[in-house]
Amino acid sequence: EIARWDGNNWYPLQNGIHGDSWVNTIKVYKNFLFVGGYFQKADVNSSDYIMSWDGENWFNPFPGVNYISQVKDLMVHNDKLYIVGIFYIPGENKIYGLAWYDGTNFCPFGGSTVYPDVPDVRKIAALGDDIYITCNQTLFGDTVNFIARWNGTENDTCLTIPLSKQTTEMKESTLSLSPNPARDFVTISITEPAAEEIQVFVSDCTGRIVLRSIIPKNQTACELGLGKIRAGVYLVKVSGSSGQGVVKLVKSEE
Repeated sequence: EIARWDGNNWYPLQNGIHGDSWVNTIKVYKNFLFVGGYFQKADVNSSDYIMSWDGENWFNPFPGVNYISQVKDLMVHNDKLYIVGIFYIPGENKIYGLAWYDGTNFCPFGGSTVYPDVPDVRKIAALGDDIYITCNQTLFGDTVNFIARWNGTENDTCLTIPLSKQTTEMKESTLSLSPNPARDFVTISITEPAAEEIQVFVSDCTGRIVLRSIIPKNQTACELGLGKIRAGVYLVKVSGSSGQGVVKLVKSEE
């Protein structure tokens, strides 16, 4: 899904992006290549939906941030990397669609939302000090007619994440689905009860989140009704501060 050109020949970046995946956007920031798109750590990538390349190896640039749907755009402006993609921070009951990063601080901005009103931001650009985005018609509770301008400076929250390839990867939780394929319901199970609630997201082949649930604190399973989604192949991601796992779900015909 990605290659390097030296003026005469094309070369791979290790084994590239793994799985049934694609790349939406690439940007160079502080001498690292950032790659955003639709790919999963479960396919041996270094992280979900966004990765960085240091010239020799892939790494997860944002440990502690859980991207749950594809990263659609990246932009470098005023010495910051702007990121368009759906994510959440463990411990917060909020979903974000926009963030900036300055090499040390990762800061969501522009407002959070609660599922199912996921911020479907598509593209980002800058003019002067203002940020422009294209999006679905309803964004963060306001009707914006598919395009909006942000001229604020206040951030929703910030994490300290020094940019280094020596990042600590989260351990994957053991995750299982039963039955699979499933028609009406599926039970999602993890091996051990967690000390916190665990977020569950189901996304389709485009990376769009179609279902969301939680595994409550100190429990090991939850049940999802599948009646509202079409037959097909989906990705189920279970994620918390202590670990994460991804597994494929097949929704059978009615």
